Order: sequence, then C-alpha cells, then structure tokens
Amino acid sequence: YIDKSILKAGSQAGAYNLKGVIFNQMERYPEAITSFQTALAITPNDVNVNVNLGIAFMNARQYDKSLEVLEKALPNIKDQVLKSKVNEYIKALKEAKEGPSSRVMACLYPRGGPFRIPGLLGIKQG
Repeated sequence: YIDKSILKAGSQAGAYNLKGVIFNQMERYPEAITSFQTALAITPNDVNVNVNLGIAFMNARQYDKSLEVLEKALPNIKDQVLKSKVNEYIKALKEAKEGPSSRVMACLYPRGGPFRIPGLLGIKQG
C-alpha cells in the first residue's frame, strides 16, 4: 500500500518517511535507511526524517553514522521532549565508541530490542 501511495503522491517526503518507519519496525534497516535518505533528498532539512534516519542507523549498529546525523539534527529540534531524547542517544553513542557497556546498550536498546519510531512521525517542528 505504501508503494501505491508513493506512486500517487509523486515525490512526497512524508510517504518515504512513513515507508522508512515501517521498515524500521520490521527490522529491515537497510531499506529503512534508503527510504529516509530518499525523503531527505526531497526535504533535506526535515528534522523528523533526520532523527528517524539517525535511529535507523543506530538500529543497524552504524553508530558513527547515527551520531553524525543526530548531532546535525539536534540544533534544529524545537520540541524539548524530542531534543532531550536525541541528547540521550548522542551521549550513549559517544560512550559506546569508548566500548559498549550494559548501561549504554540499555539506553540504546530499551527492552532489549531495536528502537521504534512511534510518535516521531507526526511531530511538527515550529
């Protein structure tokens, strides 16, 4: 259904973002990353898509890429709850570079699994 939506919508970043969220929740991280990157080609400054891409990189255990994307997005995040959460991830990612600890991994993977993206999809910045 999402592919049909994208075909109808044309180059709508939101449709690619949604596709990325779905792939992330299905733990198909390479496809999620590609979908978020496609959305960013359309709207490169979209904070939500950038954060979602950072999360997908984190779930794919590409920590350097995740850190880069999240640090770039952080100054543009207006929602304080989201900003706080992204700060948490950045701190944990930096600590993970020094060697993963159980505390760091618990922050990155609450409940022992990948980070889900619910709630981020609908947040509008500013």
